[in-house]
This record gives sequence, C-alpha cells and structure tokens, in this order.
Amino acid sequence: MNADTQQGRNIRKYLEEIRYTHIKCALIISNRERIGEEKAAKFSKELQLALDRIEQANEYSKVRYLAFPLDKNYIYFTIELMVEVHIFQSSQPEIGIRCRNQRTNEMLFLWRYSKFVDRLRLMEKWYADITDNGMLNGDYIIDPWVTITDEDIKRRQQDLKMTGPQKIVKLKERLADEYEIK
Repeated sequence: MNADTQQGRNIRKYLEEIRYTHIKCALIISNRERIGEEKAAKFSKELQLALDRIEQANEYSKVRYLAFPLDKNYIYFTIELMVEVHIFQSSQPEIGIRCRNQRTNEMLFLWRYSKFVDRLRLMEKWYADITDNGMLNGDYIIDPWVTITDEDIKRRQQDLKMTGPQKIVKLKERLADEYEIK
C-alpha cells in the first residue's frame, strides 16, 4: 500500500488500530493486543487483495458503461470495513463492498466480499467480450453490476429456455399480474 497517499495513510492507521487497542484505566495507559499480530497480518493481505480487486472492478465498470450507457452514470465500488460493535475488542473486521452512483454518490447496495468476488469473475468475462470485439458474446444470465434476487436469476434461466411463443405467453401473464385491477 502506498503510504504517500491519504488512502494509504488511512489504511495503515486502521491496521495499527486493529492490532493494538489503547485502554485508559486509572490514569495508566497499557497496550493490549486486539486481534493479534498473526490475524492482523492475514487481514492486511486480504485487504490489499480486496483493494486490487476494487481497482479492477472500477476499471471494468468504466469500460462497461462506455460500451453500454445507461440513464444513470456508471457505478463505482469502495470497501466497507465492518466490525461487530458489541465485541469490537476481539472482532476481526469483515470486508464488504459498497456500490455507489458516480454522479450522485448515492449508495446503491452493499455486497458481502464473497459475492463481490463472484461478480468480479462475471465482470471479467464482460470486459473480455467488450474489449475483444465490442459485443457481448455470451448469453449472460445476469448483469454483474446490479444486485438481483435468486428469484430473478431463476426467472432469467427459465426465460432463456423458452421458445418465442412461450415467451409471449409468459410476458402477457406477467403484465396481467402487474396491472391487475383490485
């Protein structure tokens, strides 16, 4: 991590804080290990990898939104470090990924790190297709830049298996459900 940047200084300071907690007790200041040197070193490596992946996802996002513009400006990802407040002294931080709208800075969603890594794999495929020939070559079930439910994925998989007439019938059913007068 480059300590010459504000981000680097902030990260280094945070890593120091998770290793040691200063406790004031009866005017005596003592150092007590919080999560320990080994866990702090492991977390530091995980955080560095996450920062690299965030940079990668943000680059993919720029290319994606240039190739396929949407009404809203492209999104970008940042890291959110989370700890359980009631066990702060012994809790190892968890990495979360926050997605924001570039123009408004509005938070769109928060993903667990494991979900982000899965989505990053899909983003890599999109990126390879777009930079290869400017088109999406695969029939993708989901757009990796949006948060969707398991139900949405199942519906999309079913839609991909349907023939033309089946799709029309299904679309009519969905529209009837949405616009049903009660």
